[in-house]
Amino acid sequence: MERSIVFEVLYASMFENRKLDQTLLKYKNSDVRFNQVYNLTMGVARAHYQMEAYLKSKAKGFLDPKALLILEIATYELFFNTSAKAYAVISEALKLAEAKKLFKFKKVIHGILSVVAKESTEGPLLLSKFPAFPRWMMEEISKVFPDQVDQVVDQLTAPAPFFLSVNTLKISPAELDKKLLEQDIKVENVESNGVNTLVTFDKKILNTAEFIDGLFTIQDISSQIAVKMLTPFKGMNMLDLCSAPGGKAITAAIMADDDCKIVSVDKSSARLLRSHENINRMKLKSISVVNSDVLELNETPHSFDLVMLDPPCSALGVSARNPDTVWSKDSEVIKQLAALQLQLLLKAMEFTKKGGRLMYSVCTFTEAETVAVIHAALEKNKDYKKASDFVITMPASGMDGMFIAILERK
Repeated sequence: MERSIVFEVLYASMFENRKLDQTLLKYKNSDVRFNQVYNLTMGVARAHYQMEAYLKSKAKGFLDPKALLILEIATYELFFNTSAKAYAVISEALKLAEAKKLFKFKKVIHGILSVVAKESTEGPLLLSKFPAFPRWMMEEISKVFPDQVDQVVDQLTAPAPFFLSVNTLKISPAELDKKLLEQDIKVENVESNGVNTLVTFDKKILNTAEFIDGLFTIQDISSQIAVKMLTPFKGMNMLDLCSAPGGKAITAAIMADDDCKIVSVDKSSARLLRSHENINRMKLKSISVVNSDVLELNETPHSFDLVMLDPPCSALGVSARNPDTVWSKDSEVIKQLAALQLQLLLKAMEFTKKGGRLMYSVCTFTEAETVAVIHAALEKNKDYKKASDFVITMPASGMDGMFIAILERK
């Protein structure tokens, strides 16, 4: 049952353009062992390109995409599940092949998995000989991080933890740590770029009374760093563009003691529903939500102390959390995104007061979407200058990869 669901979820994402996380969540409250489904799905997804290359090197001819996916699921189990019995894994793979009517590939699947089983003790080492991502992405990583390729790949393929953005208006990180420990939820205190937060791998965190009561929200530390760099303050007037589901606005409101005015703008009404839910759960009064396309926004020009812009991007920096973002992108998509990002940034520049600051952040690392966008915008709008050095949270252990630029209106 579980392996069949893993197959369906991965196939829908790889070949039917469905979101991996959304498809997975459909099974959260079903009768299946969801944690097993989740861990196997994400493990296969993160190792997909390496396993695909490894298995193709074993095959002597064409492999049907469905047969290849069955092989990947079984190979991951043989390589990374130390409690799995090889004969059981192979048997389940053959049953799945029958269920998918891949009868003519059963012999090939059995033969390849028999070889894989013999190599299982060296599995991770064997996979490491193959690129973790498609060629265009590996080339981009090599260009941006020429001396840190391995570290960046590790960051983008390691299991991603939950970072807690603590509502310090209600509780301190130390007090929250104590409350969670009483529920056998282990968290660690981490610090980076002036941000102190808590981190855990325990999924139970989302079912706690502390989460429901708004004592914290889930937000990667890279996003918390971005807001911290903008230095929100009491009494400020802030505009948050492409805001939903509202994490940065919430963090900014807490940093300003909820004594400010934040206008949170997004064109997706569905995503704004999540913003409303998060803001209400955190019981914050300073954030108002506006459903609008940023390019058509009618807010008063040059009226905001601080502006945040988090435009649509390739999201390659969150590949560990959302592995499907890789196979849904290519270099042409990135060019299109960069053009939109520049449009949005130039529009965002219209709203900042003289002496005010603007933050541009994207959870990716490609040159086209980061420094190239900033340089093009500064060339077109001479009223702005860099307020600080660019920050990119890569390579770093655990956190998402994010590019952050702070600009100031002269």
